[in-house]
Amino acid sequence: MLIFMDYGWISSTLTIKRICVQNYLTYPYTAEGFFWSPASSRPSAMSPCLKHTLFMWDRYAPAYNLTSPSRPAAPIIGNPLFPPGLQAKAFTWWTTNKFLRVKDLISVRGPYPMTYLIENYNLPKTEHYRALQLLHWAQKCWGSSRSDQAPLTCFERWCLNNAPPPKTISLLYLTLVSPKSLTDILYIKQWGNDLGVSLTDTQWPQLWENLKHSSSNTVISEAGYKVLFRWYLTPVRLARIYHNTNDHCFRGCSAPGTMGHIWWHCPKVVRYWVRVYNLIFSVLHLNLRKNPYEALMGLPSAKVPKNKQKLLNHMFLAARQTIAKSWKSLSINFTLFKNKVDWIFINEKLSSIDMDRLKTFQTVWEPWIKYRHYDTLPTYLLTI
Repeated sequence: MLIFMDYGWISSTLTIKRICVQNYLTYPYTAEGFFWSPASSRPSAMSPCLKHTLFMWDRYAPAYNLTSPSRPAAPIIGNPLFPPGLQAKAFTWWTTNKFLRVKDLISVRGPYPMTYLIENYNLPKTEHYRALQLLHWAQKCWGSSRSDQAPLTCFERWCLNNAPPPKTISLLYLTLVSPKSLTDILYIKQWGNDLGVSLTDTQWPQLWENLKHSSSNTVISEAGYKVLFRWYLTPVRLARIYHNTNDHCFRGCSAPGTMGHIWWHCPKVVRYWVRVYNLIFSVLHLNLRKNPYEALMGLPSAKVPKNKQKLLNHMFLAARQTIAKSWKSLSINFTLFKNKVDWIFINEKLSSIDMDRLKTFQTVWEPWIKYRHYDTLPTYLLTI
């Protein structure tokens, strides 16, 4: 919780007793100024609470991009990096005119020139020397190599607005626990290693969105999430839990039973997926290239119409459920796959009736109904 205390120091007014105590203990500096200055510029004597908070800040602020190089939220008064600002009374004119932070001295192209301050703020001659001091420090913060200002971080925007957004603590926690990159998410990294191919950062949100809307029936959509989050116990995982267990594939191919092998690379499952893709071509007339992320996790296929994509999602869901149903079997029953599609068909029809979406259901499932020729399911179920 100490990481949030520093946010209180930065964005709150000095009327809060906790902040007043810390500022009294750090005088002539302010506790706020320490967060925007390096550890080497801070005094060694400070309260244990503030010292530990700064230790956590120094550890996590760079790692999670809470600050930008130009330090735009750094205060002018009480900042160790700007010694003239330790005399707050000398900068009364500047604080009165709302020059409180580095950001107030910088435009999108760099620090303001002296002429700008004179023309726009009627800068009195008595403040010219302090203006040179401030602009010199602003230029130092800005740096000599950047031609444009670095974008503000979300944390700096909160500080500059002087008003925290709703649920600030939850947002900060979310920032700290969120991975820096999608490839840092464990199951994404594991699937990439198992399948030998990875998705881009733009493809994963498409996959999640398509999987989210694959079915309104929880039991049906659950099959997709179980595979995505690697819910199933493979021989390799069981061998790690029970050391005397064989880690070879259930289907007798003598290869290590990893998640990628069981679902995609096993010779028997390869033949099964060939038949699945052939059936998809017969039903939807789509000649798809085999893609494990489409078949196993719900990545939408490129250039496939919306209604066909919905039926394709159901057929891939049925294919996954069939593999799960045949988990420890020596072979995968392809007839069971067709029966699973029929079972999903029935459940989707009942859901469409309940939600008054029968017309949409008819459009989506029409290719499957034509393929089955009304000879497998009872007529009253197939008839729309």
